Amino acid sequence: MIDYQGKVVLVTGGARGFGAEFARGFVARGATAVIGDVDREAGETTAREISGAGSSCHFIPLDVRSDDDWAAAVEYCITEAGGLDVVINNAGVEISELYLDTTPQACRDLFDINLIGTMLGIKHAFRAMQPDGACGRGGAILNLASVAGLTSTPGLAAYSASKAGVISLTKLAATEAGTFGYGVRANCLCPSLFNTDMGRKLLNDFPGLGLGDSVEAVKEGLIARIPVGRFGELSDVVNAALYLCSEEASFINGVALPVDGGMSGAG
Repeated sequence: MIDYQGKVVLVTGGARGFGAEFARGFVARGATAVIGDVDREAGETTAREISGAGSSCHFIPLDVRSDDDWAAAVEYCITEAGGLDVVINNAGVEISELYLDTTPQACRDLFDINLIGTMLGIKHAFRAMQPDGACGRGGAILNLASVAGLTSTPGLAAYSASKAGVISLTKLAATEAGTFGYGVRANCLCPSLFNTDMGRKLLNDFPGLGLGDSVEAVKEGLIARIPVGRFGELSDVVNAALYLCSEEASFINGVALPVDGGMSGAG
């Protein structure tokens, strides 16, 4: 079992979905988790639930679009939780619309969260983790991209573009960190559809866009594109994250790892 004893992990969008599961998974292996989210009530509830099992999990309000919020979150990790070893840029939003119906403001709002939020997370992780930083012991960054950034699915133009951007940001972060000797690795995960709030919304949106006769038909069509023949479990993504952020993966850097049952490879 990968051991994160003594490590501190900051997870954005940690109130629910992938973010909450990342926090649970890392805490179960000895880490202290700090979950940041704009939903204070849900975030505090999740932190209490995880800490209630005798583990250490903190909540801090964090709007990933805010430079000041990021600075405060990182400072909290270092001063209150004991350091900063892993940053998981998980916070993200999705919109489903055809090109004919694209609304510029909705796209801008999505890019602010999915792209600018990730860029700021990388920036503040570098500042804290580099040798001269406030923590200064190196670490790992994990960004949440999507199989949508690797494949083409109608109705997801803005979302797919943002996740392709996250993949590019990840590769650049790995290169820049190495160039300047920050001691930080950066990788990203590209999950397919999972049973989260976002995944369920996507299924419900598609029939209205003319991309399936019903939610069940959309499900069947998507599963048909996955060689292993099922949707993913949250544990599939968490296990991948636990590995990529660990010392066992110390030579894996700048990678966009699909967690999609082979969907992206099947075309």
